[in-house]
Amino acid sequence: MFMLKSGSTKSKHIIRFFDMLDEKLTEAYGRFYKYSTIVVMDNATVHRSHGALDYCVKSKLLIYFVPPYTPEQNKIEL
Repeated sequence: MFMLKSGSTKSKHIIRFFDMLDEKLTEAYGRFYKYSTIVVMDNATVHRSHGALDYCVKSKLLIYFVPPYTPEQNKIEL
């Protein structure tokens, strides 16, 4: 699932996306999907905001952040 938006992204937009995702997953899998759902996000400021993180914790979603960009670990960058 994805959401397109113009302009700057704020916590309320991330939370709205999670709400829409919740509706779709609940419709498809029932309420128990949350115990096996992993959310992978980059380190954008909006993803690490208190609002977005609090929502994920309250919703019992597992959160993982990708490591920051490290060109020294990508041989093609050298």
